[in-house]
Amino acid sequence: MKAILTGVIGVIIICAVEPYNAYFVGGTHLVGNHFPIASVFLFLVIILIHVALKSIKPGYGFTTAELVVVWCMLIVVASIPYSGLVRYLFPLIPAPTYFATPENEWKELLQPHFSDWLILKDGTAVENFYRGEQTVPWAAWAKPLIAWSAFVIVMYLVMMCICVILRRQWVERERFSFPLVQIPGEIAQGAESSDLLRSFFSNRLLWLGASLPVILHSINALHLYFPAIPNVPLTRTFWGTFPSKPWTPLNSVRLSVYFSVVGFTYLIPLEISFSMWFFFLFYKVQSIILSALGSPIGESTFAHRQGMGAYVVITIYIFWVGREHIGSLLRTVFTTKGRLDDSNEPLTYRWAMLGLLLGIGIMIAMCTSAGMSLWVSICILLIFFAVATVLTWMVSNSGLLFVQQTFLPSDYLQTILGSSSIDPPSWALLGFQEGLMWDLREIMMPHFMNSFRISDYGGLRRKKLVIAIAIAILVGMLTSYYSYLRLTYHYGGLNSVAYQSFIARPQRFFGASATAISNPTGTNWQEFSVILGGMAFMIALLFMRYSFVWWPLHPVGYIMHLSWATKCLWASFLIGWLIKHFILRFGGVGAYRRFKPIFLGAVLGESVIGCIWAIVGMITKTAYSILPS
Repeated sequence: MKAILTGVIGVIIICAVEPYNAYFVGGTHLVGNHFPIASVFLFLVIILIHVALKSIKPGYGFTTAELVVVWCMLIVVASIPYSGLVRYLFPLIPAPTYFATPENEWKELLQPHFSDWLILKDGTAVENFYRGEQTVPWAAWAKPLIAWSAFVIVMYLVMMCICVILRRQWVERERFSFPLVQIPGEIAQGAESSDLLRSFFSNRLLWLGASLPVILHSINALHLYFPAIPNVPLTRTFWGTFPSKPWTPLNSVRLSVYFSVVGFTYLIPLEISFSMWFFFLFYKVQSIILSALGSPIGESTFAHRQGMGAYVVITIYIFWVGREHIGSLLRTVFTTKGRLDDSNEPLTYRWAMLGLLLGIGIMIAMCTSAGMSLWVSICILLIFFAVATVLTWMVSNSGLLFVQQTFLPSDYLQTILGSSSIDPPSWALLGFQEGLMWDLREIMMPHFMNSFRISDYGGLRRKKLVIAIAIAILVGMLTSYYSYLRLTYHYGGLNSVAYQSFIARPQRFFGASATAISNPTGTNWQEFSVILGGMAFMIALLFMRYSFVWWPLHPVGYIMHLSWATKCLWASFLIGWLIKHFILRFGGVGAYRRFKPIFLGAVLGESVIGCIWAIVGMITKTAYSILPS
């Protein structure tokens, strides 16, 4: 109970503060990835409280299991107040009413297909959402909030059930490294020692690693307040440097140093970090070639379709590798032979399978009751959960704290079957994909899997952990809803610094739906061929990886090569790869272990200083950004 109460306090702080920070100040995002800095900062504060309590009386403080519970509550809630839920979904609810004009014909093409439990139709409530200086009309929001919350909670249930099904395969059979779990796990393991500070934080190399981001970011933040203080550039862009074809794709290259990414790169295998920057450069070379040849398919679209093909192959690969475990699990669920021990799983396998099937069935029923065709809803949901599984595989196996896909589930249907194959009501509802299925940098599913893995550090009963996670999600949703809507109706969405979230993205996605309805198209054979090419390339990568020990490329690099995450982080992966490569080459495993605290310190240092300057920014209303937005 002590751990849950502590976790709830942390959940409320994160979900109450992040909407103001992200939407109306524009500071470093306190969540924003799968190692959220707000969670790290609050966890370290709790550790200090724990140490103080133990110094008063040995029986006080937290056990390792309790700290694990707190950490899990702090990370799962990071998927709610920003990109994981509120950032994109909430602006879509009033957007079809507010942005409808005679020119875009949304009133004729889209609005007839939206029931009042999907969108906000009260004109005053919609207008005040964007203009501000009003109180929240909770009565007008009641139906959409209840409907969308029910859909999201069932979606989370399905994700948890998939994680329960795959946990043993990834943790015990394939033995994924789960790099994002290592730092909080090591800290929590020392909780019951006589001196936690001495067991983890007394290492001078740790403090050396932490000092670099703390010093550099503090100098740059102070530069915003006192321009006489010099700025230390940590990002270099090249916009306008290459005005002529075929070199124009190089204009979007950016060189950025993110110390936490360099730190985590030190913990992941060299083949993964090498592949992350190699395939980004591969994409740029490919774009230059396509530009030179005058390809009818744009460079970005070409890479998007390659990624779609790669996701198909990786999804099949994940379940093919785990076929023996899944077969045993199915026999456990449906027969009495070969029963797997699921006594310490978060859910029993029968409940997990029931939750999976029932949850998907409920989501399909909600989609069809809203007006979407049955076959479209089935396809969209299966594709979405396949993508979620691949992203979770990448986070668990590769330690990528910032992952994204570069397409929507409907892109498969539109490219292969054509937009004409989908009826207008379904297209109208597919405009809501952006809310839950577009920017998946904070998707909940990897947090579930990381939580199940870190429970091993404290010997925690996973069924109890599920209760704590459920409490965190419910409290987080309620707090985020209240904070977001109260702030938006006070300041106004049009006055938010998050222009993309409030204005550009809703217009883009509902506009795409309106275009698909008014201008139906058939199969795009050129783009379909690129999808097939991406599938073939991924099959070749997997074949080479498992046929030749010396093969240096990992499939995760190809999957991620066009994402915003890789565009921002590739240079940091390169730096981390170079450092680790030379340390292992000239110092061996002993040197790798000796220098590891430096990189752990870099991760912790950037997380702490990021939160400190975010707090200062919220007080002064001056934004300093450390991590990619």
